[in-house]
Amino acid sequence: MKKTNRNAIVSGLAAAGALFLAHPAEAQVSVAAKYFDDNTSFVITNNFATPLSGITIKGTGYGGNSVSGTVHIPTLAAGASYVFDFDGSSSAFTEDFDDDHFGQAAYTLRGTVDGRLISLSFSPHNNTTGGFIPFLGNDKLGFEYDVEFQAIDVSPKIIFPHSTLQGGGVVPGSLFNLGTVNPGHNDPLIVHGDF
Repeated sequence: MKKTNRNAIVSGLAAAGALFLAHPAEAQVSVAAKYFDDNTSFVITNNFATPLSGITIKGTGYGGNSVSGTVHIPTLAAGASYVFDFDGSSSAFTEDFDDDHFGQAAYTLRGTVDGRLISLSFSPHNNTTGGFIPFLGNDKLGFEYDVEFQAIDVSPKIIFPHSTLQGGGVVPGSLFNLGTVNPGHNDPLIVHGDF
């Protein structure tokens, strides 16, 4: 059996990434998290030149935590932002999360822009900073911490689950990162960098 060189595959995919021209690298959706007055808020910003619709945020517990839930966010016009304060609509979005839950939760934002599904994921442990951000009010071991801070960008990636080739062909299931992902992140094969 011939061994496949994963680095060669990644390099080849990065070179092929120039064919994927649906959106430039700077066009994206960002999420900033803040913990203030014993509650978590997400500030979602649409940096695309067109509206972002069908937006949901799904939360799933980890680290000794079994919370879950999904919230729906209104359509965001190009350049618009929306602040979602945890409201108790489900266990993953409990007001004053740290008073009711041990552990953490990971969140995935999904929406549609220009007819294409986008997805980005983040958690206190896996985010843009490369470090732990206690945006749920718990420390890195899952215990109540209650340190307040203003908005910090936590959205490390944006993924187009079905990328469209310049000629109109679709590569089902392809995952292309239009930014950077923290080293060691356990995602499927993702081409890193701007193209």
